[in-house]
Amino acid sequence: MDAIDFAVVESIQRIASQMGIQTVAEGVESEAALKALAAIGVDFVQGYHLHRPAPLTEIVRLLRQRADDDVRAVAITEQTQA
Repeated sequence: MDAIDFAVVESIQRIASQMGIQTVAEGVESEAALKALAAIGVDFVQGYHLHRPAPLTEIVRLLRQRADDDVRAVAITEQTQA
């Protein structure tokens, strides 16, 4: 993202924030862009840096798998603290 692109996105983000509107940045393709967008308060992002486009069924499967992994991690943590 070049300086002019960033200035436009930052301005839109500020206006949206003042209006109570959440923002979505599309086309996020690098960690640097992700960090810059987070720093200015963009609410949501999408793009190849996060995941390639996929059918809804694959996304649901990945989310379920992640939720299962999170539940396992909590259970392991609780067992080690007991």
